[in-house]
Amino acid sequence: KVGWGTEWNNVVFSDEKKFNLDGADGFRCYWHDLRKEEQIFSKRHSGVGTVMIWAAFSSKGKTTLSFVKPNSTSANYQKSLEEHLILFWERIGGENGIFMEDNAPIHKASSTKSWFSARNINVMDWPAYSPDSNPIENVLGQISRIVYGVGRQYNSVYDLKKAIEEIWEKKNQPYLNT
Repeated sequence: KVGWGTEWNNVVFSDEKKFNLDGADGFRCYWHDLRKEEQIFSKRHSGVGTVMIWAAFSSKGKTTLSFVKPNSTSANYQKSLEEHLILFWERIGGENGIFMEDNAPIHKASSTKSWFSARNINVMDWPAYSPDSNPIENVLGQISRIVYGVGRQYNSVYDLKKAIEEIWEKKNQPYLNT
């Protein structure tokens, strides 16, 4: 068999993304109308106001959004999976599913591998140092562009989380399937 076709319908794509009150990582410039006043953006020191999310989707739906610690451990990751992946996995008929994640250390920890094995969740093999071509990267990138649209910054972690959740909830299945 040359390649996959409908098999991709059984894949659950997952990843984490970091958001900051002051803008996306690498946020250095923005497009603006030259006829209008230029905006000034500030940066907070010491990494204050960071939000990290974990999310997943497939051709059959999406998980609830999980807010995780920016420097998460494999135990934190497994707890998040337990709270946000398991019900989704069962709802979409995950017994034929394949879970896709990148090679982050918390994903490849032996305890995480054991966690997946104990729940009979098949994890896609992902070569080391391979390009990150997981489709959820596009979804999370679009969320970031909307969250920080027109140079928006946030005053509180609560407001940033609320904005991220609202945008995630609006991502419907036809959009995810593209």
